[in-house]
Amino acid sequence: MIINGMSPDPDYIRYAFLNPVSKPIYFFFSGRVGEEIHFADSRDAVVSYRQLILNDEGQKDLDAFSISLAGFQTVISPQPVQKNGKELIDRINVLQQPTPLGMSRIIFDWSGEPDVLSGTL
Repeated sequence: MIINGMSPDPDYIRYAFLNPVSKPIYFFFSGRVGEEIHFADSRDAVVSYRQLILNDEGQKDLDAFSISLAGFQTVISPQPVQKNGKELIDRINVLQQPTPLGMSRIIFDWSGEPDVLSGTL
């Protein structure tokens, strides 16, 4: 974001350092319940980032971005986001997939998040 000459929302910086934020920050998993997900392989970037560009009908002040870690894409936004008219899943707890060696499971722990303060900081 900064590389592209944009200033990130100050709440993103506060959140990154576990300081209280003035509004909720959403972490939307870009998949749907039951959708098949694939781990990234050597052809994919381990980490990638994209600023979300909205069309003319979208909200001009949306400061959202997408980050992909090992193939799992997450949209980070200070407001709810929809994909094809349906709201994305906020803060998934578990991803699991059967493998020949047994169930592969990734657990996400959101318990240490900073508080959302009422009013402005």
